[in-house]
Amino acid sequence: MREACRSLVLCAKNLGILIETALEKLISVGTLFKVVNSANKIISETGAKTIKKIIKNVESEKILIKIFEQIKNKGTQIKLHCVKHLITALKYYSENAFVNVLGNLEEFIRCMIHDANGEVRLFARKLFLIFREIFPQNAEKVFALFELAMQKAVIEDMKTFDVQNISTDSDNNNGYLEENPNEDRFNRNNNFVEQKIEEKNDKGDLKNNRKEAININ
Repeated sequence: MREACRSLVLCAKNLGILIETALEKLISVGTLFKVVNSANKIISETGAKTIKKIIKNVESEKILIKIFEQIKNKGTQIKLHCVKHLITALKYYSENAFVNVLGNLEEFIRCMIHDANGEVRLFARKLFLIFREIFPQNAEKVFALFELAMQKAVIEDMKTFDVQNISTDSDNNNGYLEENPNEDRFNRNNNFVEQKIEEKNDKGDLKNNRKEAININ
């Protein structure tokens, strides 16, 4: 298994987009995703790392679509790794790679950020934070569709996560220490955080004012 995965990664590094069709077929439920879903942790991680390395070496809309197709997959491992793969794609791919699939990405984020599994939700929030840095207008629209609890969680994450170095490592819960190949793209915008906090405070002040008015009357 490991040798096959190494060979696949080597082909991706050397041939790139020339083997896009073959890679598209391999990144599916019946092949590499089946490996990722293995109960054997070593085999599962081997499959996940192979997909990650393919993404790093081949910029492909078709590969993105294969990942988006897993949105209804019931397997937690599959969903978790798909979120991580999209984090990798956002960090390594150009913006043009997402032009035709932005709607799919938005839907995927909305779905995963409300997932029943806490780790999937955590990485989905990381995914959203990177998405917000690259597509801020789209992110505003997506954020508005989150449940209130999820909005609060995202705002809290903005205070602690270093968006430029968000990691896909499950053992690194703070989201640091992963090299970012497109660091110059990520200029953190704290205005978004401040705006959301101000909106939250304004709502609280309005509620208190109403209570005071009622008491006076």
